[in-house]
Amino acid sequence: MTAHSGARPEHARWQGQLVTLTGEDAGETIDGLHVYTLHEIGYGSGEGFKGWNCHHDWHAYYKGISKPNYTPEQIKKLNEKNISYNGKKYTKYEISQMQRQGERNVRALKRRTLASQAAVENAPDEETKAVLQADYVANAAKLKDAKKQLKTFCSQTGQRRDTFREQVDGFGRSAAQKAVHAAKRQNQQTGTLSAEAAGHAVEITPLTSKDNGGTGKTYSPEKITTDYMSRFTPKYSDQTTLTSGNVHMSVKKVANSRYQMYADADADRKNKAVRLTEKTLSAIQPGLPKDFQIPKVAVVDFQKYRLNPNAIAGYDKITDTMYMNSIYDSSEKILKYVNLIPGQFANNTEYAPILHELGHKFYEDCIKRLAISENIGYNESKKKIDRRIFDYIEKQGNPDYLLCFVSGYASDGELSGKFTEIIAECFSVRKKNAVADAILALLE
Repeated sequence: MTAHSGARPEHARWQGQLVTLTGEDAGETIDGLHVYTLHEIGYGSGEGFKGWNCHHDWHAYYKGISKPNYTPEQIKKLNEKNISYNGKKYTKYEISQMQRQGERNVRALKRRTLASQAAVENAPDEETKAVLQADYVANAAKLKDAKKQLKTFCSQTGQRRDTFREQVDGFGRSAAQKAVHAAKRQNQQTGTLSAEAAGHAVEITPLTSKDNGGTGKTYSPEKITTDYMSRFTPKYSDQTTLTSGNVHMSVKKVANSRYQMYADADADRKNKAVRLTEKTLSAIQPGLPKDFQIPKVAVVDFQKYRLNPNAIAGYDKITDTMYMNSIYDSSEKILKYVNLIPGQFANNTEYAPILHELGHKFYEDCIKRLAISENIGYNESKKKIDRRIFDYIEKQGNPDYLLCFVSGYASDGELSGKFTEIIAECFSVRKKNAVADAILALLE
């Protein structure tokens, strides 16, 4: 198989190696190259070899005659984290995804600015016009900051600014000049500075789990009883070990939780992250689908266990466990995270991370349910569901459909072939976003 720099992680694992079409020699090493099966490289699936946005190819390799096109050192170099941004190192793929994210953000803000400008021009009276004008000015200021962040990003990383990817139909020179003037007025009137000018490092970074979208709609959970939460103080029982992949975490059970919850072994009864997770779960549970089962929950320090320290949460489908990063122990910290990049998350409330991760479980539950009902394997069931989602989005005829009507994170999921991210984002605004509901209905 061919190899190239900037391959997404799932493909970087097998690029430059060998694949057997017959199953012969699977798992063996030939001329220093590992032999994969077609299943292992995802052949036939949208997210695998020759799938969506895959640029890899293959050619015949004759054992004992052919010679590898790449040395192990060359392949390793293709996947190196060798590009610096804000003091951290990233691979070429990570940088490309971060740039695409920034470009989508600029396009989304241009559309919002155009829409709010049109609303001002068609306002029925002066009072309404004043309100709409304020919205237009705010959008123009956000657009200015987004463009400045992208410019800084490209300058730091040495990437070429691709202005074609930032273009939006109807946003020409006139609209751009009006937006610039509106943004200047915003700074003069409020005395505010852009995040960059204020000295804050704003990163365009993949928010791996490993969310206010274009609709501006949010999730409104039912309130829980004040008495219950005011009395809730974590009580712990037996210590145990939770395992995710090769990571083993020493935890103890939260004995008085309404859920199957665990916390770090050294967590005390004042642990704010545990209390906040209990409160959030209790708030959103009444709005979850009928018969939906909340998975095990582990509130742990991601840094301690060498999990992604920048992630806020994650879901392990193998063990049906949702992990919450204990450093995000207040609503303020969570809100800052989900609102760092406008439009990146579909839900911009403190409930977004948990709803997003529960959305991953919802996706997995639907795959398993379809597999049972049609007596097919997991992979075949997943392909059927992903195909429904893919066909639905294609029929809309808009390459930025998810970006416009759901979120940047959902759009990222489409581009990378991780349709679980699309469903997770849609789930986070379930019953509050018509497009999200239409996509979720495809899984029923």
